[in-house]
Amino acid sequence: LSATTSRPQAAESSAQVEVIPERPPTAALIPKFWFPEGRLVPQAEVEKDMKAILAAFRSAPAMGVGAKPKPGGAKAAAKPVQRTFKPQTPEWTEFVSKVLGFPSWWSRQLYAKVAQQGDTVAPEITCKMFTDWWEKGFTKLTKQEQFFRALKKDTTRDYLIQEDFLPFVQDLLVCHPGLEFLKQTPEFQEKYAETVCVRIFFTVNRSGRGRMTFREYCRSNLHDTMLLLDQETDINNVTDYFSYEHFYVLYCKFWELDTDHDFFISKEDLQKYNNYSLTEPVVDRVFAGIPRRLSSTIPGKMSYEDFIWFCMCEEDKTTETSIEYWFKCVDLDGDGIISGYELDYFFAEQKKRMENLLSEQIAYEDILCQMIDMINPADPKLIRLSDLKACPTCGVFFNVLFNLNKFIAFEQRDPFQAHAEKQGPEKTDWDRFARMEYDRMAQEAEQSEEFSEPSAEFHN
Repeated sequence: LSATTSRPQAAESSAQVEVIPERPPTAALIPKFWFPEGRLVPQAEVEKDMKAILAAFRSAPAMGVGAKPKPGGAKAAAKPVQRTFKPQTPEWTEFVSKVLGFPSWWSRQLYAKVAQQGDTVAPEITCKMFTDWWEKGFTKLTKQEQFFRALKKDTTRDYLIQEDFLPFVQDLLVCHPGLEFLKQTPEFQEKYAETVCVRIFFTVNRSGRGRMTFREYCRSNLHDTMLLLDQETDINNVTDYFSYEHFYVLYCKFWELDTDHDFFISKEDLQKYNNYSLTEPVVDRVFAGIPRRLSSTIPGKMSYEDFIWFCMCEEDKTTETSIEYWFKCVDLDGDGIISGYELDYFFAEQKKRMENLLSEQIAYEDILCQMIDMINPADPKLIRLSDLKACPTCGVFFNVLFNLNKFIAFEQRDPFQAHAEKQGPEKTDWDRFARMEYDRMAQEAEQSEEFSEPSAEFHN
């Protein structure tokens, strides 16, 4: 018995001994890279920002009108006067942009956030009112964290939603000189604001859940783009998110399909897109909400927001968002793999259309070999999402399956012209498409004696 009981006691005693490895001497040279509660801002920078804020609320000492001079002829020194800021004034706008470092077109929304007192908004902002608000949530945050927090309507959330951006974009329509011509058309201002918000989440919200995390915000160029709007007077030069020309193309494309103008389109309407270029099976998948759940409140209909996602994915199949969009369409069983039977399913109708157009037999085996060679997957028997993201011509792969017009255009392209187009100022396939479509629409509008309703409104 004694022999049997001694073993667990020895094991227990050995288990209580905790061996702590020695910290290597080089560990002190490795800078901290994990900040679970956010990156800490140096105290000197915090104090510098607060000093600038307090200085902005103090007007320069000045001699009062009725001040009496000191004995000896010197005037009595005036005490510094504590200033206040009122809404929609140049002084407040300058304070927001120069002192706080926010975009100037945020000034209205920031005033409302600071001056909010219950159900009312104070007529002016005092120094104490602002410093209380600033110290409560912004003092020890990085500039990106400050932007992220300021955008949120509900500061208890750790993510942004589209509705958070909407009032800021609406103020941009009032402030930016490149959008002044839209002031007389509030209905189109509403659609422009919606388009910008949808485009932001299309690009930045990589999870696709409609909740933009701080990590997604930091990984995008949204922060710098919003600041760029203060420097760029031509809104069309800001092609990311805010371009009016890009909005005009999206809206007009939707307007052409929405024949009854109820701002919803059916599956039959979408099949007319780009002169019936898409096959019916892929349109069915889009309307089934496979690549992205439709936001439309009417079953079997696509809203303007849904169309923006579709159009941007269709016209630029090289972005990660569009690759994932079309991959989900082709992946019939949702196993994360595109197999031979799925390629056969989507190419069947495309093959019929090609044979009717070209009046010759199309060998599916030859097309299949070309697609495999193009993608060069890790496993030649199947195609994964990672294989498509690594392929610079993955858009051609999708066009072979369900877009006849673009596939034929690729086959008949002039390689020298295609290279010259990519050397232009437009950075992406979407930028090039939007530029060509806008120029085409503008030319048609000039040649037409009577403008269509959207064209007439937008160009006034």
